[in-house]
Amino acid sequence: MKKLFICLLCAFSVSGMYAQSKLDAYTKLYLNSRANNAVEETVGNRQNMIFPKSVTVNAQETVLTIVTLDDENEVPDLQYADAEIEAQIGKLLIVRVPVDNIVEMSEASEIKMVQVERPMAVKNSNSRTATLQDKVNETLDLAGNALTGKDVVVGVIDTGIDYNNVNFKDADGKSRVKYVINGTRTFTSAAQIAVLSTDYVGSNHGSHTTGTAAGSYTDNGLQGMAPEAELALCGMNNSFTDANVLLACKDIIDYATSVGKPIVINMSIGVNDGAHDGSNAICLGFDEMAKAGVIFVVAAGNEGQMQIYLNKKFTAESNSVSTIISDISNYGNAYYNGLQVYSFSNKLPAIQFFVADASTNDILCKSDTITQTMSVDGWSLNSTSSYSSFSKYY
Repeated sequence: MKKLFICLLCAFSVSGMYAQSKLDAYTKLYLNSRANNAVEETVGNRQNMIFPKSVTVNAQETVLTIVTLDDENEVPDLQYADAEIEAQIGKLLIVRVPVDNIVEMSEASEIKMVQVERPMAVKNSNSRTATLQDKVNETLDLAGNALTGKDVVVGVIDTGIDYNNVNFKDADGKSRVKYVINGTRTFTSAAQIAVLSTDYVGSNHGSHTTGTAAGSYTDNGLQGMAPEAELALCGMNNSFTDANVLLACKDIIDYATSVGKPIVINMSIGVNDGAHDGSNAICLGFDEMAKAGVIFVVAAGNEGQMQIYLNKKFTAESNSVSTIISDISNYGNAYYNGLQVYSFSNKLPAIQFFVADASTNDILCKSDTITQTMSVDGWSLNSTSSYSSFSKYY
């Protein structure tokens, strides 16, 4: 069998469906896929989720959205869309809204952008060596004391956290975990926390990252960076999206403020969706909360060695760019791959898909030039009659 790959060429062109709307690219893809009866992914497929799991509220299918305002002091009344504001972080609102009312909600004059919550994936590899953890444990402050994290709150937002792990106890065997968000429930008393197990039995990633940040078990010489820190832990499991991460950050910060202690929040999680230039909603939320002195630690380099990003400055002489789409996943009866294109000008690129023979570079099949950037025909190549010629290659 010949090896095949898809190339796409991008050039400046006009915009199409949703172009003037206030919905970001992911939200448009989400709504189009639902209209196309795409199967909703669930939390079970943790590393390859493409869409969030909806929640039924008052007989309506709802999702969380991150709403960006033009002015943080001008908050719209969203009752017309049956939407409920769960939190405000500067110019950002975390809003639960019926899926069918997302477009209607976005039409409020005070709203600048609406983004459906994005599923997150866990990230953490070679952390102890890369972060020079042994050197941190050996370092003393100016007074000659070891840096142990004493009187500091370390927050961890993750999945697969064993809240009563031996690694999270002090020298007397008492839990250092003082605040827990387990899914959607919050626990603050020692008695409540003592009977908790884990948010997700299928993973121990959160225990791993918490141990790296603040584990206190010393018998193996692999204690964390801040073994005496107070712990505020959030296990996400069924609610592992960027909107819920922002909500958890806000709750953990409120807790640290209530006990008068500085706070560091670790999130060994991420998503490759978005512009990657700090302009997406979750980054703006972190920026806003960091103004109060909160330190955020995120997994920023897990895919640093992977070729997942392409940047091109178009000129009159060079106004196109091509790349290969790989790792196509089979969701039900259709194949999906996430591709996002961002422009720093007001011109959106046109897109064309090719199937080529990898050994000869011969073009076997190509699509029309797609100028409606979120059109169903443009993105579901092998599920519409317009592009049925692609189907035989998969």
